[in-house]
Amino acid sequence: MKKILPAFVMLCLLQFPAEAQQDEKFQQLLKNFVTEYTALGIPPLRLGYVENLNSTGDQDFILEQKQFFKKYLNELFAINPNQLSKEERLDYLQLRYEISMNWERLNLENVYRNALKDAEISEAGLTHVPLGEHWYIYFLKRWNSVETNPTVLMELGRLEIENVQLEIQEIQKDLGYESDSAGFYNFLNSRQFFVDDNVKILKTFQQKKDSVNANLTNAFFDYATPDVAIELAPPGRMENVPGYYSATNQTFYFNVFDGGFNTRDFDWLYIHEAIPGHHFQFNIEASHVEGTEFRALFQYPAYREGWAAYCEEIGKEIGLYQNSFDYLGKLEWDLVRSVRVVLDIGLNYYGWTDEEALRFWKENIVNQDQIAMREIERMKRWPAQVLTYKIGAARILELREKMEQQLGDEFDIKDFHDKILKTGPVPLSLLENYILD
Repeated sequence: MKKILPAFVMLCLLQFPAEAQQDEKFQQLLKNFVTEYTALGIPPLRLGYVENLNSTGDQDFILEQKQFFKKYLNELFAINPNQLSKEERLDYLQLRYEISMNWERLNLENVYRNALKDAEISEAGLTHVPLGEHWYIYFLKRWNSVETNPTVLMELGRLEIENVQLEIQEIQKDLGYESDSAGFYNFLNSRQFFVDDNVKILKTFQQKKDSVNANLTNAFFDYATPDVAIELAPPGRMENVPGYYSATNQTFYFNVFDGGFNTRDFDWLYIHEAIPGHHFQFNIEASHVEGTEFRALFQYPAYREGWAAYCEEIGKEIGLYQNSFDYLGKLEWDLVRSVRVVLDIGLNYYGWTDEEALRFWKENIVNQDQIAMREIERMKRWPAQVLTYKIGAARILELREKMEQQLGDEFDIKDFHDKILKTGPVPLSLLENYILD
């Protein structure tokens, strides 16, 4: 025992300085990366493909970026991630991910610049520009931060459509319209489901907020988060969406279209934009996630939109979806998101025409023709963005199932949500190992 103890102590003395040295070396690497990356002025990912393609660099800038990323990849090889803390390993893997994604972008830009020459970038859709298919695959990965395959994703979208339609048919049956779809949708379009009195709308949203606040600890730990304000959206900003959240103002805004606000949208919209969706997420992140300058450089939309869409799945657990119509509203919008998966790929990868896309929409969605062309135009302008909701939510649901299988009776939904929220925005491809570790 006397011989073993000194050997153990010596091993610790050798190991701890090595780990401390690795930590210090990696932190300096991240600091240098942030400084140099910021100085390079690499354009961020934008919503529109035209803006993204217009921001591609010339040959000199492409070469400068490649040298930069190659330098930091080589420096990462000198770091042993196993000697880093769990949080630092996540930063390490995130940096590897960003280098890989940027390298793919730069290779594509290099070929694209030669193919484009001096031609104008077509605004008719991504399939009308050089290397459009390749750009779409890149945008899929960049927006959703997971390795993706358009063909596989399209089949996933079709399966999601079938699943949601079956749930809607069950509600249709329960409401006495099993063999009368026309009557069912005529009923859903009746005036009793629409309200155009803004005072009443605000009062109802406040009631939803009170219900969620009273039941939130069924699924979440008791976090101290600021109150969320609820207001009618000002004119001229995001007028084509039912609602949105402003982190700057700590406010959930709703829109009222011609014909009034659809009462079936109260529950899912509040959950998504306010609590426990975006408002909840942003505030917990601000107060509990250890932010670094490095992590602040990048955004991962599928994490954020995926979380908000996932929250819609737990509405009953937090006091909402108290009747068939409230839950039906969630399903109606879920069907739109599922159809958009297929349409986004069809339009931007397979070259579907507007007519083909509109036909697919009408074949699968009843009662939403008024927004069809708006959504089709959106998908053509912002390829891959709409997939973030379904892909992100699907990944979080998958992680929840894996954790339930891993822990069995010891699984705690509050702990799962805590881990997701306190990880903060990271690539979905890195989330699983970090959450399940």
